[in-house]
Amino acid sequence: LPLAEIKGWRRTSVGRGIPRSMASASMEPKEGHEGAYYVRMSYGEPVELPVETDGGAVEAGEVSITYLSRLEGVDVPGVTSAEKAVDALLAR
Repeated sequence: LPLAEIKGWRRTSVGRGIPRSMASASMEPKEGHEGAYYVRMSYGEPVELPVETDGGAVEAGEVSITYLSRLEGVDVPGVTSAEKAVDALLAR
């Protein structure tokens, strides 16, 4: 975006929404790489994001300023579906 078109700036929060919904996804084998695939995705119509979020401010032509803190892991009880999927993959 050219500087002359920037409308201003806004202190924002990290948005939780996505700017477009995924319409479909497919896997295509990667030639020459057995067991590897390209994931091809197509997206739906744009979703309007709240202007107080980083993505919404940028969509509105503003500079987004969001102060981030450190990322931390969280404890999750039990075995998750992701962990079960990795177990199944490695058991082959």
